[in-house]
Amino acid sequence: MENGNVTTINNKKIVQNMRTNILRRRYLWKDTNGQVVETVDQMFRRVAKHVAGAEAKYGATDTQIKALEDEFCQLMKSGKFLPNSPTLMNAGRENGMLSACFTLPIEDSIKGIFDTVKYTALIQKADGVTSFSLDRLRL
Repeated sequence: MENGNVTTINNKKIVQNMRTNILRRRYLWKDTNGQVVETVDQMFRRVAKHVAGAEAKYGATDTQIKALEDEFCQLMKSGKFLPNSPTLMNAGRENGMLSACFTLPIEDSIKGIFDTVKYTALIQKADGVTSFSLDRLRL
């Protein structure tokens, strides 16, 4: 049984190292020199605070928002829930784009078509992916 415990411990260390390396490479904020400037716990807190803060628009009090922040942070720390990559990377940033994919309608006019082109460029500039809804166009 001792060998089984050693294997389990080694596997946990491998998974932890993979997790840390992926977080450092992709999700933790970096300075202009590419140096990581936040810890995993700070990332979880940043994301939780940003997401919970949206509740203010719906009348939540500061106490309620803080409780949601703490709950969301704990869910992430426990591994029971992780949001998508854009949320981990962008929560708390100026553009705050938390979605990866956007479906844009194309209006049946020159202005509408070019507005869609403009929004597509802005979304893709921020690393978003776009698709289009064609149901508003004349056949």
